[in-house]
Amino acid sequence: MEFTLLGAVLLGAGTMWMTDRVLNRRQRRFDDLLGATLMGLLVGRLAAMVSGGSYPWSHPGLILLVRAGVHPGWASIGALGSLAWRFRSTSLPISLGPLAVPALMGLSGWELGCVVRSACGGVTVGSWEVPIGGLAGLAIGLAALIVYRLPLRTKAAAALVAAGLVRAAADPFRSALNHSVIWWYLAAVVIGVALAITWTSSAVRTSPE
Repeated sequence: MEFTLLGAVLLGAGTMWMTDRVLNRRQRRFDDLLGATLMGLLVGRLAAMVSGGSYPWSHPGLILLVRAGVHPGWASIGALGSLAWRFRSTSLPISLGPLAVPALMGLSGWELGCVVRSACGGVTVGSWEVPIGGLAGLAIGLAALIVYRLPLRTKAAAALVAAGLVRAAADPFRSALNHSVIWWYLAAVVIGVALAITWTSSAVRTSPE
């Protein structure tokens, strides 16, 4: 058991739970967020196994070995797909809006969990190693505060854009570089902007004159 990784997970989940408890007092949404997170982990783990040449049907026991690798892009698609299916019969912009800030705060907590994992390091400037993981966590937390001030209909799309921008900006400067996933984050930004435009335009068309 990797207890430092577990500590980061608990920090992220705890932050998400607390934010949901404060913002969504009448109708808690933590269960929806947790379910989407678990689905994302499953899809991301399966994708990582297949891309690594270890097929789930041949080694089903390895599916639970999350520490061995989870593909962030496919994990995000799995989580978002789970939420889209959960709220398929409702207005997605309105249904997903209350989840946006808790989700960002959960991601912020996970990033800040690099402290317990001793994994905050990034590029070195002189003799100082930039704590890029901690800075990314703080940036996502700040983004959550900004998203909180936005109209409900645009919150989910804005959260997607914010998470994608911070991750795309931070990853090239981490100690363990993984440039292959940056385009996933950039895709999240593009999709988020497209959703914001679509949902806003739809609201304008359907609003009474």
